[in-house]
Amino acid sequence: MSAKLKLEVYVASPPTRKCRALLAVLETVVSRHPEQLQLVVFERGAAWSEPPSPGFRAAIHKCNVVPLCYVANQFILGAKVERPVPTVEELEAHLLPLLPTEES
Repeated sequence: MSAKLKLEVYVASPPTRKCRALLAVLETVVSRHPEQLQLVVFERGAAWSEPPSPGFRAAIHKCNVVPLCYVANQFILGAKVERPVPTVEELEAHLLPLLPTEES
């Protein structure tokens, strides 16, 4: 079994409307690819459930923006990426080339 691609997301506590919308999209995408994706949610002000990746940790400390979504050293949303919450299809199109394969 290959390693899963980690989707790291930083949300407000309690989550804002935009945070909830992003979480819904991420949960849908992860449910479509459960063997290849792992969703890790970090809430502002709460203890971390697991250590974040070094790039994600640096992003949280530099910009402290919510929601912030980070995948494979790329921002999907947050930081200097100011755009609306992506649709499920937009996010899947972005993630498909990054998904681990059985050979990986």
